[in-house]
Amino acid sequence: MKLHRYVLKILLITLSFFLINDSLQKKLYAQESNDEEIIGDAFIGSFCSGMRAEPRINSEVIYELNRFQRVQLYDYYENPYMKVSVDTLIGYVSTSCLDESDAVLELKYRDNQRQLRFIRKYGERDGNRIYNSEVWVGMTEEMLIDSWGRPNNKNVTETAFGRSEQWVYRRGSFRSDYIYVENGKVNAIQKSD
Repeated sequence: MKLHRYVLKILLITLSFFLINDSLQKKLYAQESNDEEIIGDAFIGSFCSGMRAEPRINSEVIYELNRFQRVQLYDYYENPYMKVSVDTLIGYVSTSCLDESDAVLELKYRDNQRQLRFIRKYGERDGNRIYNSEVWVGMTEEMLIDSWGRPNNKNVTETAFGRSEQWVYRRGSFRSDYIYVENGKVNAIQKSD
């Protein structure tokens, strides 16, 4: 009976050693081959599944991150993951976890400076819509010009209620789209099919 307990203890100690060693190896894996440089700080902005050992959704979470926690951002982006460090631990987090700091936006959109300019100017949602040449009711004149450019013609109507404009965008010889702007904002859109 004593021999049986002794063997069981040895097995438990050995198993614990391998489990701890495996966990440490996974944490160290994320720290290997660290050729990227730190480009700035970022903050955890919303619910985050944690820092992962590899830039994959099914990778092990090696560190739980808290909202508003500061992380250092490396010059590494593999959509949707960015490489970060907390204290001495290095891993990967999804961009959806991070607040939109200049460093995060610069890294995320560095291959497309035009898109980055719109995002900095209007925020990520509207900046991407403008980059994709979308128009919508409520956008400003400046947004419209950034999205579609200056109109081919403008028809202006002034009334006691304010100024109304019809912006005409020619789309070929026999097609035109009309955007109606009132008091500096788009209030109607008429597209020809």
